[in-house]
Amino acid sequence: MINIITNLDNVYDYSNTIQNYWRNQSGNTAILPNITSFKAVPDEEDKTLIHLTWDAATFENFSHYEIRCSKDWKLDARLGNIPNNQVVTDDLTENYLDYRIYNEDDGWAKDISFWIAAYDTRMNRSKDPVNVKLTYCIEPDKVPIVLIEQDKSNKRLIHITWQPIQSSVLDRYVIMVQEEDRKPVFLYVNKDTTNFDYYVSHSGILQVAVSAQLESGARIRRPEKAVYNISIAPNRIESLNLSVANMGLTITWKEPLNDDNDNLEYHYVVTKFNLTQEQFQTAFQNSDNNTELVNIYASVDGETEQQELDSSVLYSLAQNQGYEVIRELNTKALKASVDLSGEGLYKVQVFPHRHVWYINKDNKRINKIYEGPSVIQYVYVKS
Repeated sequence: MINIITNLDNVYDYSNTIQNYWRNQSGNTAILPNITSFKAVPDEEDKTLIHLTWDAATFENFSHYEIRCSKDWKLDARLGNIPNNQVVTDDLTENYLDYRIYNEDDGWAKDISFWIAAYDTRMNRSKDPVNVKLTYCIEPDKVPIVLIEQDKSNKRLIHITWQPIQSSVLDRYVIMVQEEDRKPVFLYVNKDTTNFDYYVSHSGILQVAVSAQLESGARIRRPEKAVYNISIAPNRIESLNLSVANMGLTITWKEPLNDDNDNLEYHYVVTKFNLTQEQFQTAFQNSDNNTELVNIYASVDGETEQQELDSSVLYSLAQNQGYEVIRELNTKALKASVDLSGEGLYKVQVFPHRHVWYINKDNKRINKIYEGPSVIQYVYVKS
């Protein structure tokens, strides 16, 4: 946005300051007519481009125009000097000039003043330099919509999409991605791109901002952020199966569906409950199939037939009888074998684990383990 100040009632008049500056610098005589109709008009497309126009000088022996500019002029005046006063041109003969605004801070500046004077061949100058002042913000339009979507089959993959902006001087898009407890990362993509894929390192709050950058380098200083809560904990395993032979338990399972199964490890726990077969059968007969946990089955006397149990009844009964952990271990395989300790009811529970590490905002390495939901099965084994 660029605003032209036309009412200068509340703006300090620096004409004497700039006139004295020029007079002391050049030693010329200020006797020529002033420039008239000095205007500064911002370009409709390129917000960093200012079109300067004025009425052509008509006095005899015209030589050239000199134009100077100053950014943040009020600050310069308070400091008692003119550090930003720049000669834009001192040999211009046409009565127009296109001026592009540059600034070290992403193309930003608070205000800018232009001054113009005409010279003849004897280096006489216009009586008073004519001034026009602009206040402006040259940032491009905001990117209207930024969407964050977590990939369904790879939880560490994040799809970032946005709507394009319309500008003939668009150079590229700047993407800021900041994961929780990490420093922000800045990425740059082509101006014709409206999507980007990013791999997160861990679970937590993810902030993403997309801003357009113009050819001049100008971009929004504080773009709006899209926020998403990322979880890369693995999904539950599939098809947990148990088989018993010679008091040995074989456990097999399949990898989680719709997940990135790299760096996965499986934690399994085998627990024996002090529960007699009669107590177990009572729980089985009282089952109402109202299971609250997935894949809870009973397999008695090696029968292949499996039926659902009432998880709450069985769990309460088993816990009241006491229990002991027979085996608890981590493995990268999809199979485990456990020697059983005699007749009784055994519970098998398998959790997928994902191991990750990242460098946090304090440059320290952080190791994390994310645990997925467990799958449980019960089996009664007779000796």
